[in-house]
Amino acid sequence: MISEEEFPESFEELERELEEIEKGEIIPPEEIPKKMRPKVPVEAKFRVSSVFVGFVVAIAVLLGVNFYVINDIGRASIVSLFLGPVYPNILLESLTGFSIGSYTPLVDLAKENTIDPFMNVYENITIIFVIIGLLPYLLAGIIAGAINRDPIYGLTAGFVIWLLNFIIGAIFIVALPNILESMEVSVNVGEMLLGYFQTCYLSAVFLVVFGALGGATRKP
Repeated sequence: MISEEEFPESFEELERELEEIEKGEIIPPEEIPKKMRPKVPVEAKFRVSSVFVGFVVAIAVLLGVNFYVINDIGRASIVSLFLGPVYPNILLESLTGFSIGSYTPLVDLAKENTIDPFMNVYENITIIFVIIGLLPYLLAGIIAGAINRDPIYGLTAGFVIWLLNFIIGAIFIVALPNILESMEVSVNVGEMLLGYFQTCYLSAVFLVVFGALGGATRKP
């Protein structure tokens, strides 16, 4: 039980504390150091820009590699856009020696324009697989997922990147067959579309998986 003598002393101490608080200066919000300001969490949501950035990153890597070995920016651009979705399947077959259903005309086109010239430089199919068959999709997926800050949105962005590249390839087959024929590729539209589809599933897997991983690393 508190004695009566303690009340005045406690009351005086309380008054002194209140006076000290009143004398203290209130810092305006604009003058509060950034480190002391509360962090506003960034909302995780699907950002269309992530698809654009991821696609540009993947094509930029492929274009850089193809221009290095082809030394023709026009041909390198066509090869990069058209073969972008099918490189992983074709290179995995070359690496393992086992067929996973890649369409022969696409395999021949990739070998003639990218793989064989690259082999003259590195002579190591594993390095070529990592640089062309893995790195573009890893970077595109991770970056797109990180922009979205969520594994599900990152996964979605990865799939949309793959779908966009597939559609561009299909446009070459259906609407611009003369471009492919100028590269000595015989184009039967129906057969080529089916072969294109059956040769590009591994790139879809890479983009989806790496997109999810990228989103998970930046999840709020």
